[in-house]
Amino acid sequence: MRVDPKAAIAGVPALQVRDALRRLSFYENFDSSALASELRVSPNDADSVISELLRKGYIEPAEGSSDREQRYRATKSGRRLALASGTKPISRKVAATKLAELLQRVETVNGNPEYISRITKVCVFGSFLTAARELSDVDIAYASERRYFGEEYRKQAEKRIDIATANGRRFGTMMDRLGWPDTEILRLLKDRSRGLSLHLDSELVQLDCPFKELFPTNQMADDPDLKAAILDVAKTRSGSRS
Repeated sequence: MRVDPKAAIAGVPALQVRDALRRLSFYENFDSSALASELRVSPNDADSVISELLRKGYIEPAEGSSDREQRYRATKSGRRLALASGTKPISRKVAATKLAELLQRVETVNGNPEYISRITKVCVFGSFLTAARELSDVDIAYASERRYFGEEYRKQAEKRIDIATANGRRFGTMMDRLGWPDTEILRLLKDRSRGLSLHLDSELVQLDCPFKELFPTNQMADDPDLKAAILDVAKTRSGSRS
């Protein structure tokens, strides 16, 4: 799903509303004041946005809410809006190349025991599963598992933090510092690739949408675009090693 960067919802930029829904999705439900706070708009403007979101089917009244305390929750369409991209469309061929390169980076993470986690699953969902030749983005969900636990995990995590610090990275907060061993894996997987949208595997449950596994088994091995891209990326990598 793609959001037009120039579009608005009840006068509020659509991308701003998308980001607010993305943050509010961490909660079971929310009220008008929470949305106003996220959007940094007046209560009246927040009510206008809620009316528009209700009309478009992006939110619905939450169970247990009342006229006195009206609360809302995102619908399936609303959760998709929260994950939508605002970037320019890319061709299916480019999207396939991004997937092939991602699978190579998964191999890099899993082949290096210095990373604190390994990737256990990669799935693709969204527009790449359709026949569209132009896609808004490439939606990927992934799962990981810890390599280390207890004291050994603490040592390995500190080692990754020390390496990042030695390379010039500065952490704004203690949470940023402690979360770096996970963040660096996400950054490696993303590799600043425009059009590649990464999500946790658990988000697929919330979205309740079709998906296909790419790793550890490739359920799209017969897709001609992806098949060609995997071969091309493998050749390029092999050539760079020689």
